[in-house]
Amino acid sequence: MLLRLFVAEASDEAITAPDLMALTKTPPAVGQRWLAHLVADAQIEPYSDGGTITLTRSAVDRMNMFLRRAAGVHESDGPA
Repeated sequence: MLLRLFVAEASDEAITAPDLMALTKTPPAVGQRWLAHLVADAQIEPYSDGGTITLTRSAVDRMNMFLRRAAGVHESDGPA
């Protein structure tokens, strides 16, 4: 869910809870629990039913850092 929201933000794409659950093939009850957890963990902004779900600035920064580190590890593997 976080990765899909990150891609949506990079693409200026608006995603609602039903959209996100469909895109990630997450059952609605499970998706709602995860979204509540992500709000409580300050990874997504609080949202209203039917409203757009967005990552917090902190979550975007952490995802960017993770991807930079992952790219660095991959580059250090040397030629294939």
